[in-house]
Amino acid sequence: MGPRGAVDARGRVLPPPPSRWRRARQAAAPDHRALPPRVPVYLGAQGPKNVALAVEIGDGWLPAFVHVDKFQEMYGDALVDRRPDLDIVASVNTFVDDDLKAAFRRAKEPLAWYVGGMGAKGANFHYDAVTRAGFGQEAERIQELFLAGRRDEAVDAVPDELVDGTSLIGSPKRIKERLERWQRSEVDTVVMMGLRDTADIRALAKEIDL
Repeated sequence: MGPRGAVDARGRVLPPPPSRWRRARQAAAPDHRALPPRVPVYLGAQGPKNVALAVEIGDGWLPAFVHVDKFQEMYGDALVDRRPDLDIVASVNTFVDDDLKAAFRRAKEPLAWYVGGMGAKGANFHYDAVTRAGFGQEAERIQELFLAGRRDEAVDAVPDELVDGTSLIGSPKRIKERLERWQRSEVDTVVMMGLRDTADIRALAKEIDL
């Protein structure tokens, strides 16, 4: 079943699982009768065609590694027919650290992995997304280094502008200032990813007034 079929099937009661699984799953099985008549569907997509599909059939779209200042360059054409009620929810890696240099370094590591090591050479949606944001030469270099096993150099090759536009980095005060850019963007909701330290979460909550 593809995305269209999954969206068309929402709200339907699925047939029971085979009997050998029934008892094992009974305790955790949801009560399908309690489901709302229409379950909102959010599609995670990066390629322009899949983003256009999210716009067409989804209630929301979940982009990854979207650059706050280069949204139109990355996805403008795919969002031409965006409905007013389409909810765009960006997952943004967040690194709280008063040492800005150290925070940037930490933030570059996942980007180097996804741009350089995910998929295959010539078939990497993260690489393509970064290229659409205007970092094609840098993405090529990151991938070249990563695939050659020179991973630390691949991390070093991630531009500051790229990581600063796709992540939230630095002190709670700086992150609050950067969030204001996201508030002015096409994104409706920012999900701050990667926060695990309770002190960091409390500091952010106090600064941002959550």
